[in-house]
Amino acid sequence: MTEQAATLLRASALEVICCDRGEQAVSVLKQRGGEVALVVADQHLDGTMDGFGLAQALGLLWPGIPVILATEQLDQKPLPIAVTKLDKPWLPLALLVETHLALTTPPSLAH
Repeated sequence: MTEQAATLLRASALEVICCDRGEQAVSVLKQRGGEVALVVADQHLDGTMDGFGLAQALGLLWPGIPVILATEQLDQKPLPIAVTKLDKPWLPLALLVETHLALTTPPSLAH
């Protein structure tokens, strides 16, 4: 699903960096945080940091970067306000719509 999401987002004229681990995503953001407009993550990531942990870290370290978290859990952990949940299995159009909303909605109005 990572490749499908990356292909869709690249077709939307976005530069995409793929990370398999939450720790790797944090490392990329430490290097390129000012260039990152959006993070799309799955709840299941390799390594010790799952998608919920990544969303929490992003909310603390980079609160201005919106996050779309693909999740299948019904009883979810609390997430920062800038996180949008994308139900799994997600549809390509749903990812594109949520991406557009995340990139065009001011943070104070995000859902």
